Amino acid sequence: MKNRLSQLNINRKSICALIALLLILAVVLGYCYTKTIKNTFITGAPYPTQDTSVELLEQDEEIVQRFSADAINMFSLDFETPNNGAFGHASVVLRNVEDKREIYASDIDFSQIDFSDDVKFRLDAPIQTEEPEAYELVISADQLDADYDVYINIIASEIRNASLTINDNPMESNLNFAVYGSSGFTKDLFVLLAIFSLMLMLVAFYLLILKPVRIEKTYLVMVLLIGMLYIFVFPPNSAPDELTHYTNAYQVANSIVGAEKNDDNTMSFRQTDYKCFSYSNMPTGQTYSEYSDGLLHPSAGKDGRKQVMGPKISAPVVPYVYAPQTIGNLVARLFRLDFEWSYMLGRLFNLILFAVITYLAICRTPIGKGVFAIVALFPMTMELAASQSYDPFVIAFSFLALSQYLYMAYGENKTRKRDFVVLIGAIIILAPVKGIYLTLLLLPFFLPQKCFSDKRQRKAYLLILAGCVLVAIVIVLFIFFNMIDATQNTAIVRDDGALFTFADFLANPLLFIKMFVKSSLVGLQDLILTMVGSNLGWLEIMIKPQIILCYVLILAFAALRRRDEEIIIKTTDRVLFIVAFAGAFVLMMFVFFVSWTPVSSEIIQGQQGRYLIPLIPLIALLLNGNELTRNRISDRHLFLACCLLQCITIPMIFREIIFR
Repeated sequence: MKNRLSQLNINRKSICALIALLLILAVVLGYCYTKTIKNTFITGAPYPTQDTSVELLEQDEEIVQRFSADAINMFSLDFETPNNGAFGHASVVLRNVEDKREIYASDIDFSQIDFSDDVKFRLDAPIQTEEPEAYELVISADQLDADYDVYINIIASEIRNASLTINDNPMESNLNFAVYGSSGFTKDLFVLLAIFSLMLMLVAFYLLILKPVRIEKTYLVMVLLIGMLYIFVFPPNSAPDELTHYTNAYQVANSIVGAEKNDDNTMSFRQTDYKCFSYSNMPTGQTYSEYSDGLLHPSAGKDGRKQVMGPKISAPVVPYVYAPQTIGNLVARLFRLDFEWSYMLGRLFNLILFAVITYLAICRTPIGKGVFAIVALFPMTMELAASQSYDPFVIAFSFLALSQYLYMAYGENKTRKRDFVVLIGAIIILAPVKGIYLTLLLLPFFLPQKCFSDKRQRKAYLLILAGCVLVAIVIVLFIFFNMIDATQNTAIVRDDGALFTFADFLANPLLFIKMFVKSSLVGLQDLILTMVGSNLGWLEIMIKPQIILCYVLILAFAALRRRDEEIIIKTTDRVLFIVAFAGAFVLMMFVFFVSWTPVSSEIIQGQQGRYLIPLIPLIALLLNGNELTRNRISDRHLFLACCLLQCITIPMIFREIIFR
């Protein structure tokens, strides 16, 4: 009887917890809908393009921007005040072209605008018409202080049914403006996303609380489901360097099927796949419409095998890292699927590889299962895992190498030959992809004596390992110097000046040390934030810092030792982990110093936190010790909290993309 009452009490607590989690998620979804989804971008250009120029506002000047729309809730204009502020006012009027009816009027105080501001104007009474009507924005500057400059951004690209005049003089460009209105398509997408988010939370709660399943199996299910949502919310080319990775994988697929080759600067594409160049890396609501239209209304058919020539962005250094993307591309070619399906299949196979390898890593490690699972569920990690990038390959195999080391060093099972092969092989596979992870080769050298039958076996192992390390170093150096040569031959000068070279480092290594120290101090916070995922997409999709802090705290709790756990990281391994992480960090900064940093810069440029994701468990596991422990909070609870954060993060990503 007591057991039944106890079980009933647990069920009540579980139900209450589930209701609380669903209420939190519902509040976030409701906030995203009311604040953004009701006001989505319709026309205009929300961000400056490469063809952006500026128009200096002058006293008594009148700027008239015409456009068409059938729904207007809000519009925005992009101003610049390069003098660290300005004094003056301008009036902004929105009116109907046909009847000259004034719909909205506002005054801008330029002293309230920062260097570059996107100023938004919300209508008191939103407009909704059956057919698009013509409107005009009239901007007139008065009371401008002559000592300060105020500019408004102009874009050279064409906007449908739009025209710009300045003092009645027609212009070939348009203002960098944006109009927001109610979009039924956007609402439908968000409702679909909200339903999936709620279902995701129910699945996570069921697997982790109601029917406790091993965290490894739960992780495999959740990472695939969450990854599918990331594939949905990030249209093509919206992840870092994704177009480059797609074309690299495409070249590998071309070599397999024997597609026509032209020269070093061009490559063969299926006609439908040439659309990859039409997708911007700054997606908007319109991009979702194009993406879904390509998925739901395929048109390749017989044209699926027509070939065209296109630009070759780069060449894959180690083709095997693109194996999953290549498989997706080949499947799309086999069934003559459209570009959107080809792109999605490449992402899907990439996600599956990441999920399976990290699942094996979590199964393998005797310690820190929650650490690996939570790092794999960081927003930045999931964005990469659901993209065309080879970063998920790198992250997955680095996790496998570290978990294999922990298994051999702290596991109770007898070490077999294949354990050595898995450990060394995983690291050797990584090294040619990104040489900074060569520091992981320190791990096999510090395996404890218990892994060997005798000292003779250990000596033989160390000789073989030293040979493997030497070969890996030679390969990495060969790739590195080829990369340096290519960089110096093709990108020696950027808009911000000439770049540092390897010769500069040899001539003045002290300069690198000074810039390294300064860059580390200045950019440490950004590295941590971007490591977790505060800046997604091309670093322009912002996630609230409070959400990022929650991910970090969850990881910290997961790294703490449970009181009933006997395994504690040894001091020698703590030092080893710090050295391996620090070495990779220094190598990363060095690579960006000799390949990406202008001579005029005072800090090393190009470094991002995502490059350190494979090594996060090394630092997190330093918290495993006797001093700080956790008792009631299990890995399941922490992983559930991480799933909840993902259900909050995903709608926010969608909101950020739709709103711009």
